[in-house]
Amino acid sequence: MKRISYLVKREAYDIKAKVSFRSIAEWSVKFSKKCRIYYGFVFCFFFLHSAFCISSSLPPATEILAQVRESLPREALLIKGQILSGGRLGKLERVCYIEMSLDFGADPAIVHYKISDTFGTPLEQMTISMSEGGETEYEYETGNPFKSAPAPQPTGVIRDTDVTWNDLSLLFLWRSDGRTAREENLRGRDCYILEFPRNEGGIQSVWIDMQMLVLIQMEELDCGGRLQRRMIVKNIKKISDQWMIKNLEIRAYPSLHHTLIRVDEVIPM
Repeated sequence: MKRISYLVKREAYDIKAKVSFRSIAEWSVKFSKKCRIYYGFVFCFFFLHSAFCISSSLPPATEILAQVRESLPREALLIKGQILSGGRLGKLERVCYIEMSLDFGADPAIVHYKISDTFGTPLEQMTISMSEGGETEYEYETGNPFKSAPAPQPTGVIRDTDVTWNDLSLLFLWRSDGRTAREENLRGRDCYILEFPRNEGGIQSVWIDMQMLVLIQMEELDCGGRLQRRMIVKNIKKISDQWMIKNLEIRAYPSLHHTLIRVDEVIPM
């Protein structure tokens, strides 16, 4: 009888232990889920809060662009150079000469571009007037001799290269509809990244060097976030104690066709 009583008590004890352990396990799972939810909420809160604080501490795009425009040379300049365009294998396909008359100190700022062939024969020219937040004006001439003609799309490429009239004029520096997205280190330089909506959809992103206040890079993305064009500043030059872009490279994607704007001479006017 004692043996039977002992076995009954032991079995009852084992059942209680199993129930107890099961309860503890169930409680642990519930507690673990609650902890994950709680800490997930806390993480999201602090992440969003930090992102908001970082974003709100960035200077507005209009302020950054105003400083960049102020850093441009005030004196009128004549710049002579070449437009060299080729495919992804490095084969040179097209060469044009370009003369750029820049007067960023004027109000509105005025830039004039003349494109010639390799023999020096003028092909076309464009004059662009720009003011902050104002309407951009284009005056276009073509032929030999030059005759006034309807201006081409400023976002269209010049002479089957990858360069547009807006690239040459750095038109985004006068836009007022951009936003400061974030800070980023690009090729060893601390930059502000500004974003602008594109008329055809998508985003134009611009990297501005925080110290020198010059353009470092520009990218254009389509509505799906796919890279279409990238413009990289290859070299800069100091003119009258102010930094000026010297050489630019533009690449089209996904073709990887690319164009180099090479500055040969800078002449004060």
